[in-house]
Amino acid sequence: MVKNVKWVVIFSTFILIWYVYSPARAYFVIPYFDITVVKNTVGGDGVFNFHFRASQSAYTYDVKDFKITTNNGSGFVATSSDAFSGATMTLTEGLPDGWKNTSVVCTSSNPSVSAIPIPGGVNITPKPYSAITCVFTNTKQNLKTPVLIVPGILGTDLIKDGRKLWLNLFGMFGDVGDDFLDVLSFNNNLQPLDLAVSVSDIIGEETFSGFSFDYTYGLITELTSSGYSPGTSATSTLFTFPYDWRYGVSGVWSDGKTNVDALRQKIADIRSLTGSDKVDVIAHSTGGLLVKKYAMEHPTDNHIGKAVFVGVPNLGAPKAVKTLLQGDNFGIPFLSDAEMKKISANLPVSYELSPSKEYVASNGGYVTTADYENGGFSTKNLDFNQTIGYLSGDHALNTFALTNAGVLHSQSFDVFDMRNANIDFYSIVGCKSGTVGGITEY
Repeated sequence: MVKNVKWVVIFSTFILIWYVYSPARAYFVIPYFDITVVKNTVGGDGVFNFHFRASQSAYTYDVKDFKITTNNGSGFVATSSDAFSGATMTLTEGLPDGWKNTSVVCTSSNPSVSAIPIPGGVNITPKPYSAITCVFTNTKQNLKTPVLIVPGILGTDLIKDGRKLWLNLFGMFGDVGDDFLDVLSFNNNLQPLDLAVSVSDIIGEETFSGFSFDYTYGLITELTSSGYSPGTSATSTLFTFPYDWRYGVSGVWSDGKTNVDALRQKIADIRSLTGSDKVDVIAHSTGGLLVKKYAMEHPTDNHIGKAVFVGVPNLGAPKAVKTLLQGDNFGIPFLSDAEMKKISANLPVSYELSPSKEYVASNGGYVTTADYENGGFSTKNLDFNQTIGYLSGDHALNTFALTNAGVLHSQSFDVFDMRNANIDFYSIVGCKSGTVGGITEY
């Protein structure tokens, strides 16, 4: 019995020595393939789930799930798998809510190793004793569609050399005639009198000497309390569009561009920053005309989800002509009517807000002349062409600006339905506030 055990031990030892030292041992080593998965995130950190599967023909021989938790925008996991001849490997990512896969890039020092993109990941063709690194980049998505506030005429601060010109309540209070605002005027060729005037921010709330002017402060406060986040980061959901309202829709800058071009770029910038395909827009007054013109020019690729118009004079408003003829302080007690008449004389926006031909066709004339004859007044309500003659002839208003406004307010523009540009559209026409309905000159 002891003799038999002795031979078993000797035989077993021989087999072990042969396995360790024999060149034939290489036949038993299974080739490996190393995989490093790098996770980069934009806009925050998170926990990301990955699924790995290795197959040979119809046989799946390795399946594993793992997580990567990012810290300061990065994280990684290193793993490996067997690499049989003819094997294929699939690496996919299960995206958590609020994230979008931006890119997957794989690199290997072995040119024979390939990685073919598939939805959510890659198919890898491994080679024995090789390695691959795959970088998955994700961008955090906003669960809320970004909102862009587009102000109207007078809704953006204008500055020169660091000094605020508009809206400067203190300056208006201290300058009886408000002559410091003269630099906001345009020449009769519809170009600025002073090229050093530039855009600052949209107006929020201005207060001075007991007077308070709330333009967008209440709106922004309401939106932020509802979960919207102002800012300029990838996670921001509330944006504003300051622009030089003097140019209006048709006014052309010195570089040949317009406010409509700037609006298009702003929407593109928000989409690029946030990763959202759509932007919701809230527009007031002239801002609505800008949005409408942009939507007309981009009926299929405007990327506007919802548009809310607040007090947008689609066909124009008689108050604009009242300002051109007489001036207006726009409810600001320190503002000179005469100064605003002077400034508005050559501003494209003043004429674009004037009633259009479609306005007169729908509502009748808005200018009435009353001449004193034979002891009484004889009145005449002017049609559209007579009104243009009255404005350009009797009052010497800018015919160039009147013509441009007429070109903008084509019938197709005036009656354009935003819904035809696949925009969910809402219009707040009034809010218990009266406005100028007509002008009579005696």
